Formats: sequence, C-alpha cells, structure tokens
Amino acid sequence: MRINLLPVEERPLKQSAVRWDFMAMFLGIILLIVVNALAYLQSVQIDALQHEYAQLMSYQNMLIDQQRQIAQARNQELKARLDHYRLITDGHDPAQKELAAVISSVPEQVWLEAVQVAGMEIVILGYTAESPLITRYIQNLELYGYSAEVGSIEPALGGRLFSFAIKAQRRE
Repeated sequence: MRINLLPVEERPLKQSAVRWDFMAMFLGIILLIVVNALAYLQSVQIDALQHEYAQLMSYQNMLIDQQRQIAQARNQELKARLDHYRLITDGHDPAQKELAAVISSVPEQVWLEAVQVAGMEIVILGYTAESPLITRYIQNLELYGYSAEVGSIEPALGGRLFSFAIKAQRRE
C-alpha cells in the first residue's frame, strides 16, 4: 500500500481528473471562433443587402427617369392639343370655316356622327329618320358652295333610321 503524504494541493493529478484551466481556455477559444463566425456571416449579409440596396436605388432612378419622360411626352401632347384647339377657336384654321358651313346646313331630323376634313375633301357620316332629308342636306351644301355626292345609304335600327355617308368638296 502506498500512502501519499503530500498535501492535497501538491499531489499530482490523476489522468481522469478534469483540468479547469484547460477547460476555461478551450471554452474561450470555442466562444471566440463562434463569435468570429457570426460576425463574418453578418458582414456577408450586410454586403449582400448593400448590393441589393444599390440595385434598387438604380432601378428607382430609372423609374423616376421614365416617369419624367412620360410626363414630358404627355405635357407635349397636351400642349399640342391645346394649341390645336386654340387654333380652331381663334378662327385661323381653314377647317373651322368648312366645319361651320357643313354644320349650319344640316336640316332638322338629320344627325351627324362624324365630320372628317382632309384637305379639300369632307366626309360626313350621319343618320336620319327620312331619306328625303339627305337630298335636302345635299342641296343645302350646294347652296354653301360645295359639290356633294352620297357615298352610301343603309337602313339602321330595323329600317327606322337611315345611315348615310356624304363626300363633299368646295367648288372653286
């Protein structure tokens, strides 16, 4: 039998004994590795989010530019329409005089659907309840200095109305 007379603090450790200073250092290193790994993953995620943010900002700038271009195009179109309407209402448009003559010569119970002025030719689309009124309308146009001819007459709404197309030209 062996008796160890050394105090407990100075006795050599057994092979199976846990060394706490080694365990504390080992856990510290593991904790340091885990913290570094999480920090690296966070930095990768931040880089990815910054890249996505940069792409979204460029996409937003592109959309803002497109919106600006669309607004400019719309403003130009509206300005062109406004200029056209001003030209018509100021009386400087020759088509206005033509339209005034065509509209003022319409007899009662004749309804116009469309009047198209293309150069010297005027196409008049409309309908009436009585077909002889189309002849009276052509005579009225001739009184205003137009030579007119009927392009087509077709019954509409079960024969209760007549749809017509008239081509007219100013006589010179």
